[in-house]
Amino acid sequence: MLSRKILITFEFDGTDYAGWQLQPAQRTVQGVLEEALREVLQDPDLRVTGSGRTDAGVHALGMCATFTTPLPIPLEGLVRGVNNKLPDDLQILQAREVPSAFCARRWSKGKLYRYRIWNHLRPSALERDRAWHIFDPLDVGQMREGAKHLLGRHDFSAFRASGCSSTHPIRELYDIRIFREGSMVTIEVSGSAFLRHMVRNLVGVLVPVGKGLRPPEWVREVLQSGHRGKGGLTAPPQGLYLVEVYYNFAPTEQYPTSL
Repeated sequence: MLSRKILITFEFDGTDYAGWQLQPAQRTVQGVLEEALREVLQDPDLRVTGSGRTDAGVHALGMCATFTTPLPIPLEGLVRGVNNKLPDDLQILQAREVPSAFCARRWSKGKLYRYRIWNHLRPSALERDRAWHIFDPLDVGQMREGAKHLLGRHDFSAFRASGCSSTHPIRELYDIRIFREGSMVTIEVSGSAFLRHMVRNLVGVLVPVGKGLRPPEWVREVLQSGHRGKGGLTAPPQGLYLVEVYYNFAPTEQYPTSL
């Protein structure tokens, strides 16, 4: 029987996960997802290939992964069945069949990340695991000016965490949007690909600019230095969300589960 390759899109609250990748004696997104798929598809050797990795505490609204199965199970039944086996903090949103050569990681044309900052004098009980609390007022206009220096294709070594496994630090950022809604400041970054902790390090550089501690031009100086030590701190993981992984087909073509 021929195998089918399935691409799934899923969301998760990363608070209680040790990141995406399998780790001994740790609760990971990959581990929990594989366990549910193996049970539903009766395949003890099933493995999933993710569109990338996320760190402990990071969330996702639209992460993707692929797996193969010879079973002719309808996609809607697959999604419903697996979701019934998954915990409440991890759920599949969509599924579609893709060519056998498709790779969730290598076929990605880019990603969209979102970082949320609770900018208020008081911390929020509801946002404590979903946003970074900063009580100093942030000037969103100044942060936008600083972010302009990051657009385009650059060597992002200054925003690359130690232990990053990428073969080179050259990346291209398509767009950076920074906006405020009440006490929530949101930073959305889209690009071709991202280095380890890159978005969190970008946020860590933009925050001092928003506080007025650094001028917007400092962002360019950090970028051109090529040294991680020249930048700011690494923003905490709980404010970061993987929003979407871009492929050559439109998201609307993916199989939506019916209500």
